[in-house]
Amino acid sequence: MKKLKRVIIDAPEYSVFIDDNRNILSDINRQVLDITTALSEKQKTASGLIDELIRLAEISVTIHQQYTDNTGDGEIFKLKSVLATLKKHTMADSIHIQTAEYLIQRIEKLINSAFTSLDP
Repeated sequence: MKKLKRVIIDAPEYSVFIDDNRNILSDINRQVLDITTALSEKQKTASGLIDELIRLAEISVTIHQQYTDNTGDGEIFKLKSVLATLKKHTMADSIHIQTAEYLIQRIEKLINSAFTSLDP
């Protein structure tokens, strides 16, 4: 059995097989990292837009409060509350995205180390 294993490991096709699998896994991992990075950038943009919405809502509340008729106050306060909740969720999403990026980088290291032990 050991002789057969040695024949397989010494065959040039085995080396090609190992390299192909390593490359496929590394490419998949790179694609996952690229998508996660793009998601992170979109999340940062969304967070900035939410900050701008909150700023505009605060300006609107200030203007509405100058009038005795408080018609829009309730809806604006509700809007600010929804935006604040949305902001909290984007901050939590940011943490999840950073964790995913960390894990993807760890996986790349594990891929490299796993195939190092298989190299003929």
